[in-house]
Amino acid sequence: MREILNCITIGDEKGVGLELIFKIWKKNKKNTGVFFILGNYYNIFNISKKLNYNLKFKKINKSDEAKKYFYKYLPILHLVSKNKKYNSLDSLSISYKLAKNKLITGIITLPINKNKIISIKKNFIDQTKYFGELNKKESHMILYSKKIIVSPITSHIPIIKIKYYINKKFIEKRINLIINSLKNDFKIDNPKIIISGLNPHSGESGKMGVEEIKVIEPIIKKFKKRKVMIDGPVSSDSVFKNYNINKYDCIITIYHDQALIPFKILNFNNGVNFTSGLDIIRTSPCHGTAYNIAGKNIADEKSLYSAILLANKIYKNRYNDKKIFKPKFFD
Repeated sequence: MREILNCITIGDEKGVGLELIFKIWKKNKKNTGVFFILGNYYNIFNISKKLNYNLKFKKINKSDEAKKYFYKYLPILHLVSKNKKYNSLDSLSISYKLAKNKLITGIITLPINKNKIISIKKNFIDQTKYFGELNKKESHMILYSKKIIVSPITSHIPIIKIKYYINKKFIEKRINLIINSLKNDFKIDNPKIIISGLNPHSGESGKMGVEEIKVIEPIIKKFKKRKVMIDGPVSSDSVFKNYNINKYDCIITIYHDQALIPFKILNFNNGVNFTSGLDIIRTSPCHGTAYNIAGKNIADEKSLYSAILLANKIYKNRYNDKKIFKPKFFD
């Protein structure tokens, strides 16, 4: 794992993110490869003392130095922001530059407080969208666990606006993004896919909506002609039954909650949010800042640990074990 060099972004310092990465480091979890935290060294050090973590830290100025100190210290690439509010956003933007310039192999983002970032950057929606904008590519949310891969066609948009995205062009484009990711990032050569409907009971043959008949079914037929193994539309209240989870590689839903609610019920402790469609690799745990338990040392680190492992797996899948990390300094 010595070719791995991941960056962990700071997230919200008042949430559970930092204590989770401290736990992973303290337990010396295997297969993480080398990683460093990107944030304010002194803030991170003081938080560790407050949480009674007896860890050795090393302030580094260049990303490549992390490899040198990893096995003795938890390396921190020191980020200095004029305004403390900028820490989370600066950590994201700098991590992108590092990944884009192949100075790191992947980015794992700790949970953020979106409202704090929106107070600085008004058009900020989420990290998935933000990295897509930086990369000038269409990013997409994929939820991964060892049990199942799930992806919603639309993500963080109001329910009332979903109707504007229910068209053949948009849905077909999104399915193509998902298929490409399943093949390139997860190495599933001929993925088996099932897609949910939009309406209750998938519209019941038009009685409760016609989107399945007019939009989703024609798209499925088009993909089937291309020899894509895709079935549906299936009622969203039954698409997550065990038979489908065992049979299909990926469950696609039309909107956010159709995917996230059942996925988190099944995989809350070890699920991972992956941003597909980008040149860079970015994963994150499936939970938020969890202010209510922050500092109590009871938060479960499994989802974050899984996010690190998935970033490593996708790196190897994309590059077929060829080393693409460039050991040059970031100025």
